[in-house]
Amino acid sequence: MGACSCLLGVFFGKMNLLLWKAGVNTFIAGITVKNKHSQKAHDYAQKYKINILGGTHYSTEKFVCITVYDYFKKLGLPSEFIEDKSVLEEV
Repeated sequence: MGACSCLLGVFFGKMNLLLWKAGVNTFIAGITVKNKHSQKAHDYAQKYKINILGGTHYSTEKFVCITVYDYFKKLGLPSEFIEDKSVLEEV
């Protein structure tokens, strides 16, 4: 049984290869459909036998933005999180 990692940002690279070597075989990412933009990540996942649990970029990354907004608010810095909708057609 492998482990799971939630990815923020780029899917393939040195960090993900290190995670894979450590036994992580399932990544949660904003990558969903196979298209010109995401084909390289899907090829990488196939090569290393990695499962991709894909959501939309907004769905998987908005929580980081909310956390940063809350942090700025605690520091007394003006900030705003602008809610949006996920593009569910990408899933």
